[in-house]
Order: sequence, then structure tokens, then C-alpha cells
Amino acid sequence: NILNYLPINYVLDFAMQNELSLSFPSLVEFQDMIDDVFINRLTQSIDSLEKVVGNDYTFTITPQMQGGNYHSTLEMDDTEFYALKSSMHLLRALLSSINTYSFEGVDPSSMFSGDYSWLEVGSEFLTIRDSASNHLPRVHDDLNAIVSSLESAYNFCMDETDYQGDDIILWQEIYSSSFQEDINETNDILNTSYLVEICNDHYCTDVDVNINSFLNNPPEDLKTMIPDYHIVTQVDYNEWW
Repeated sequence: NILNYLPINYVLDFAMQNELSLSFPSLVEFQDMIDDVFINRLTQSIDSLEKVVGNDYTFTITPQMQGGNYHSTLEMDDTEFYALKSSMHLLRALLSSINTYSFEGVDPSSMFSGDYSWLEVGSEFLTIRDSASNHLPRVHDDLNAIVSSLESAYNFCMDETDYQGDDIILWQEIYSSSFQEDINETNDILNTSYLVEICNDHYCTDVDVNINSFLNNPPEDLKTMIPDYHIVTQVDYNEWW
């Protein structure tokens, strides 16, 4: 699990243990860190793996690398490299998605002050960040790369003719008679329009969904996607007694 090698959980645990003595960065500063550190490192890793796949490269994981001589030697080849590349595209897509729109202005003290102006239409909250205009188009590219990488891993594993007993990913574990059908359906969902039926207690309606169009032409301000609104606050003094 690639998430085990990222220090996110450590950072959060450290923060919780030292919450009384630490000055927490703002959400905007966290977003800058995600861009500058996590997404940047993932991009470097993906670019490096691009140079590895397709070149008949293998990597041997010795028993000593696994912590003891009682382990069996394992081999990584393009099946594992493409699978790893797919997981990196997935993680970058997730981080880019949550990092596209700004959290500027979020104020936890609003529940006490009654000032929710940061939620009003026209505020910077949930508008595309200055440095993130290409994030969602890249998410679309990453989603397609996830599919193509998984397809490449599957096909490479299927076509292998050497000894497979030391591979991490085994053909008998991933074989599926519907694999190509599932890949084609996923590609259609990611790149073309399709209808989704949405129902409530009274009726159902078909909604045209186009992931490609949304990600490549995202709204500048997510707040414009909901009906016009204006925030009015009222203090309930009974809550204070």
C-alpha cells in the first residue's frame, strides 16, 4: 500500500499529540504543501516509472530486503511496475482533486461570531486556486492513465512466458473473463457522456453525466453550481444557558 510510505498519518498523529503546544497551519498552507511536496514527488515518481516500463527491466527483492532469510525471493517486472504506476496516478488524482478549489477564509470561529461571509457568493472559498488551473484536466489524464496502466499490467502478466512462481502478482489471482469489457466500459465512462437514473421517493429522472467535460472545463467557483443564496445568521441565546 503506497499510502504506508507517505508521512500523512505521522504528521496527523504528531499534531494530535502536540495540539496544545503547536500552532496549526491554515488549510490554505496545507494545500500549498500538498502541491509543493506530495503532488510534486508523485509526479517525479511517475515520470521515473515511465522510463522503466517497456524496457524488459526486472528487479529482484531478496530475502534480506524483506527482513530475513526465511522469505522467498520475489521478482518485480512490468506487471508490478504498471500496477505501481496505476496506484500513483490514483493518489495524484485524489490529491489534485481535493486541492483544486481553495479553502481560503474557512473560519471555525464562525459558530461563535456568526460571521459566515466566507461562504457568500463572490468569496474566494471554493474557487479554483491560482496555482491549480490545470489540476482537474490532469485528474482526467490520471484517471485514463490508471485504466491504461492496469490494462498494460494485465496484458503483460497474461503474455509472460518465464517462471511465474516468484512474481508478486500472479496471473491466476488477477484473471477475469470480463476484464476487457470492464476496461472498455470504464473508458467510455471517463471520456463520453452517459445517462444515470436518479430517483427519490416520488419519481426518477435521467441525468446526463460527462466526466470528461467537467474535468476539462471545471466551474471557476463551485458555489455557482447551487441556487442563488444569501446567508443570514441568528443567535439562539438559549444555547448559552
